Amino acid sequence: MKLQESDIKELAIMGRIHVSDADAPKYADDFSSILTYVSEIQSVDVPFVQDISLVSNVLRDDVVVEQDFTADFLGQVPDKEGEYVKVKQIL
Repeated sequence: MKLQESDIKELAIMGRIHVSDADAPKYADDFSSILTYVSEIQSVDVPFVQDISLVSNVLRDDVVVEQDFTADFLGQVPDKEGEYVKVKQIL
């Protein structure tokens, strides 16, 4: 896939970066070579690799659980005052 200078300027606008008119042809060539390389990688036959689009979350659903860990936490600290942890003065 060969990118044009206008494609690079469009990408620069979308990415909110400045690309000078002098640099646009170089970037067009660089991006074109990257896209060519990616298309070569995509054409490689790898039958032993599982298609990642078939993978699903097999662990569990994400469920919000309301739990109060304050008592457990405060039971483990060496020094506390009410519901606050006492620490050494820094300054």
